[in-house]
Amino acid sequence: MHEGCPDLLAEYLGTPYTMERLSGVGGSGCHVARGPLGEAVLKCDLPPREEYFYREWAPLLRRKGLATPELLASGADPSWVLLERLPATLSSERWQGDSEVVAYLARWHQTSVELLNDANMGYVYAWDHSVLEELSGFIDAKTLEQIGSVIDRHRTEFQSLFEPLTWIHGDPNPTNWLVTASGDLALIDWSRYGRAHPAIDLAISLAGLPDWDVIRNLAQQYRVVNPDLVKHSHPLDQAIALGKLWTAIDFFVMGQRGALSADGNQGLEMLQMRLAPWLRSLFE
Repeated sequence: MHEGCPDLLAEYLGTPYTMERLSGVGGSGCHVARGPLGEAVLKCDLPPREEYFYREWAPLLRRKGLATPELLASGADPSWVLLERLPATLSSERWQGDSEVVAYLARWHQTSVELLNDANMGYVYAWDHSVLEELSGFIDAKTLEQIGSVIDRHRTEFQSLFEPLTWIHGDPNPTNWLVTASGDLALIDWSRYGRAHPAIDLAISLAGLPDWDVIRNLAQQYRVVNPDLVKHSHPLDQAIALGKLWTAIDFFVMGQRGALSADGNQGLEMLQMRLAPWLRSLFE
């Protein structure tokens, strides 16, 4: 725990308070602290851009009707934040293209260009084909060849994922959505906000490895609420499918580099088993 945190926790929560680690796939994770005055979430060792986001940009998003946890306190060297504890998670029935999730992401993509116009701390999204070489021996050779073949056949569309069309969240997976006391969705874990194609956010918002029906339904919903952003780009459903492939690659790289938690490693094993048949079903 960082210097000064015990005093802050006592100030906000009272004493005595308890600490419990929250589940997550990467990093040092978050802890929920509980005391006689309430609860708060402590997230340590996060990128400086995330502390900056909660301090500078999150209040602007809330004014636009996009809920995020309120920042209670923060510090640097290394960065940490103390956030309000929101009461509920997103139920699993809403993990496959929920309309409110789509509406939130569309609104975020629409307004972020204006709100974050001068931001210069975002995560940099880019593709380096050499990462596939890095994964040699970590995933089986046949699946790795299959991944490379799909990227080669759809090279232009795949590269378009990294065009800075708008600001994206970067990891709006179903476990990063919470529900406020008033029933609104709130998005957490802003460590990878940066400029890229909105299909990356849409792909990550879907649980697991979705089939074409789920992907097409999501693309159609998004086109209805945010048509201007994607009308000149490649077909959105294909971009979402390729975005999910890139997400899988990125997850493998995190695993290969030892950057996943125990929860993340369990998900990695499942992905290793299911990726090859999913690729065949969508791209062959």
